[in-house]
Amino acid sequence: MSRNRLSFNQAAALAHMLRDPGRWHHGYALADATGTNPRSIYGMIDRWHQAGWIDIHWENEGHLHPTGGRKPPRKMFRLSDSGITRAETLLTAFETRVRDAATRADTLTRQNTELFGHTGGRPGRQRPDPAGEPPDQAGNHS
Repeated sequence: MSRNRLSFNQAAALAHMLRDPGRWHHGYALADATGTNPRSIYGMIDRWHQAGWIDIHWENEGHLHPTGGRKPPRKMFRLSDSGITRAETLLTAFETRVRDAATRADTLTRQNTELFGHTGGRPGRQRPDPAGEPPDQAGNHS
């Protein structure tokens, strides 16, 4: 994978798999655990497998369905040793990007408050007084 930046969904999937890196996962369970669309999960898994980050195997036999009978074998995957290292590196960078973005947002909010006396919207816009009284210079209604 050539990208050095993660999307939120990619970060969520890698973080989930890093909680127990030796555990085998299947796509729908990972999608459910991370709130990600299963199609997105399988696309990530394919790309990560091609990059050598993911080990894949198929279940030997179909697993039992709660209502009886068997389901077809599932594609199972887990982080490879190189995938664990790469995931840790990328997640550290992702957390730094999120922290930096939050700091920039706080700075901009503070600057807006200092400049305009509020955090957003159009400066100077005042709501009309329902009683028809004009606002004073501070924008307050009597």
